Amino acid sequence: MSTLGYIFSLIAYPILINKFGLRAVGEIFTIQAVVLIAASIGNYSFAYYIPIVSKRVTDDEKYVVKLWNLVLHIRTFFSILFGLILTVGVYYFYKESFLILSFSLPLLLSKIINPVLFCNALEINKYVFKIGFFSKLLFLLLILVTTRSYLVNFFLALSELVVILFYLKRIHIGLYSLRLISFYEIKQFLRQTFNLFLVNTLLVLKPNAILPAVSLLLGFEFAALFLLAQKIMNIIKSTSATVFISFFPIYSKDDFSLNIISTKRIVIALFTSLLIVLAFWILSPYFIYYLNDFNNSLPATKTLQIMSLSIPVFFMIIPLFSYLLKHRKWAAILTFSIVQLLVLITTLYLFIDQNIVGVAKSLVISEYTLLICYTIYILKQKRLKANIKSSSLL
Repeated sequence: MSTLGYIFSLIAYPILINKFGLRAVGEIFTIQAVVLIAASIGNYSFAYYIPIVSKRVTDDEKYVVKLWNLVLHIRTFFSILFGLILTVGVYYFYKESFLILSFSLPLLLSKIINPVLFCNALEINKYVFKIGFFSKLLFLLLILVTTRSYLVNFFLALSELVVILFYLKRIHIGLYSLRLISFYEIKQFLRQTFNLFLVNTLLVLKPNAILPAVSLLLGFEFAALFLLAQKIMNIIKSTSATVFISFFPIYSKDDFSLNIISTKRIVIALFTSLLIVLAFWILSPYFIYYLNDFNNSLPATKTLQIMSLSIPVFFMIIPLFSYLLKHRKWAAILTFSIVQLLVLITTLYLFIDQNIVGVAKSLVISEYTLLICYTIYILKQKRLKANIKSSSLL
């Protein structure tokens, strides 16, 4: 179901390009990315907080209902706040796209009521796949009939809302039990998880802000070409996360030690990812040809080939990130995220004259910077544990 959902998503792109052209598609998804920035920041710290309390979520039904309502309160407040801020930004930088933005804002609502984090914590991932599958299928059917480009994001929001509301009733954890949370409890939670909020903000800015930046600097048409490559890479990234979360679960109920990060597993992951990179360098022209409504594009092909070099990072970063998250090393995660963002900004400045190919190079360099930071940290932790063990033996 997950794979078919991705296929439906890919089928949508040539249809949209055929109907509205590259420039319009770039504009549509740039505004979508802007709205998703607001939604992602509005998620505050929950993407990383819920995994570390997953055992309590599983064992305590009353806690689930209380946490769900806390999520709704905080997501709603911050989504509205950051939505208003980004609306002003769109009006200032992309004034001609304001109509698309107006019809894209319902995306915030679908992200507010999205239960995916709870499904993961409760290990009922079948609902995650069903929501993704049926929302993408419904979206594909809707864009087949639309004749207005400004309705595309609205149809995406509608698809997600309909499917999520349908499945909320079937997830038997009281997600329709709406309760008021006191301002004191909300304030306490915001204060306690502020570091995680900073981590969340920095981690979501990089993937979501790139497309608006490309649109602003290079134009909507180049943004659409960059999007073709980015969409395929996001599928690989999501798939690798789905596979490796089985081996290195961030929702693990048990202790997660460094022993799980073995040399054998790293070698297997590296070898597998390198084979995928090789396949991408060969198949990239065909991927772009299909997605670009059966038109070749050398810049988009080169961009996809360069971005594929970061695939080994996708496969290797998950266990490292999972270990730090499980042991609440939030300061380290935040530091690495800041370093990665600074490297990305610096390399973008250096390579921007190379168009979207330069953007791809900047992304790859920033991904490997993050991997190096995590690797150095983990090696230091292993050495420290080895020294402590040898000292105790002496």
